[in-house]
Amino acid sequence: MVGRIAFRLVRDAKIAGFIEADDGRKLLREWRRGHLSIDLRAAASAPPRDEQLSELHVRYAGRKVMDIQWSAVGAFKVIAFERGEWDMGDAGLGLAPLTSLANRALHQR
Repeated sequence: MVGRIAFRLVRDAKIAGFIEADDGRKLLREWRRGHLSIDLRAAASAPPRDEQLSELHVRYAGRKVMDIQWSAVGAFKVIAFERGEWDMGDAGLGLAPLTSLANRALHQR
């Protein structure tokens, strides 16, 4: 669920540029709010080749907290995931920063 929220936030972000990767050119989208930053690196070719990977990178206060990769054929892999304040909030008493930001951003559309 956390990955889906992060993807929904970044998918409509402005294009920041292109990156040349081992598996081809990727479109870079960046979303930043406070301590939270999300980067989406999606295959730039349309349609993407089966072997091309899209990537979602989430950082909180400069620390990598989640990396996900997936392919056009449906292969999906969580590369890194670190629980903490960014996804759980303070002792579960309130909305987590990611969930709270997502709710505000999605309701502003």
